[in-house]
Amino acid sequence: GAEAVLRNLSTSYKLGVAANKPKICRKALATAGLLDYFSVVEISAERNLSKPDPRFFKGLLAEADCMPAEAIMIGDRIDNDIAPAKGLGMHSIWFDLDPVAHGSVAISDREKVFIDSLSRVPSRGTGHPGEEIAPDATVTSLAQILDAIERIPHDRD
Repeated sequence: GAEAVLRNLSTSYKLGVAANKPKICRKALATAGLLDYFSVVEISAERNLSKPDPRFFKGLLAEADCMPAEAIMIGDRIDNDIAPAKGLGMHSIWFDLDPVAHGSVAISDREKVFIDSLSRVPSRGTGHPGEEIAPDATVTSLAQILDAIERIPHDRD
């Protein structure tokens, strides 16, 4: 259902990708027919920067010609996505992706590594004692994203 969600969102919002991924990620998005939905694509291997570095997010915002308060970061990690975005003044939606709870079973080694990484990431805070970082909204499926965006007060210019 990702393409339907992206199609719907792209009619009202400028979309971007902020990914800690290898360069092949851009080709994979294009092959899947998803690349055209994004106005900005920032891939860590192409920039030699990665999340949670604030410069990664600042570059994304600059390329999108967007102020932090106008942007909403949707990410599956509090430490790499939500905390740095909030630190710059962006809104955030945590995509609480719990594949094990949803009955997903890792098939490839890459999937096993990904699922294992999600189990080690704190659901709240950044891992620093006493530092609580909470997203503006939390979703557990792609279908919930539009509703979550609409509930966040933001500048839609």
